[in-house]
Amino acid sequence: MRVTWIDVYSDMIPHFKRDSDKDLQVVVNGIIQTYEEEGGRTEEVTIDPHLVTIAGFFSSRNIEGIGFNYPYHANSWKYMSGDISGSLGEAITSVLMDVKFGIGITDVVRMRVSKFMGILTDMVIEVNKYPKLIDFLGKEGLVFMNTRSSVFYKKDYLKRGLEKDLISSEILRYPDNFSLLFYVFLNEDKVLGVVVRP
Repeated sequence: MRVTWIDVYSDMIPHFKRDSDKDLQVVVNGIIQTYEEEGGRTEEVTIDPHLVTIAGFFSSRNIEGIGFNYPYHANSWKYMSGDISGSLGEAITSVLMDVKFGIGITDVVRMRVSKFMGILTDMVIEVNKYPKLIDFLGKEGLVFMNTRSSVFYKKDYLKRGLEKDLISSEILRYPDNFSLLFYVFLNEDKVLGVVVRP
């Protein structure tokens, strides 16, 4: 997979009442522009499809057989395909963290099933246990992770996701921790990793 990392620093993100929604839009548009112009740090990471299947068992949804769990509704498989896409994105992110940083698939605290209140991220990792992650981030702390996925890159989808994820992850991350926000584009074998730093 081709992974593009883009750094965002805490002081760029609105935190106070005096900040406006336009400030967040500037940050989101900057991330999207950097990604589309192939800025950021890019690397190729080999992901074993067998590990993705295994990681899928730890996902909040199952990858295989999911179509049998949901009825065919209104002549549309959209709901089902979103679940499959979400599970694959979550599993790919788990394997990416294992391959790149040595974080085992079972070492991550998963909170997706509790996140519907809008104040939790998908996963949490304690940085100090993983030397490669400390080197990547530059210091210890907690990492709050969110993953979104789609079959293809869609600018509007990415924009909405970034707006929601930056706001919800900042509630937990600010002021001293990190966020990793992943956007997986399945048919393009690409991942955007937004690193929010203190």
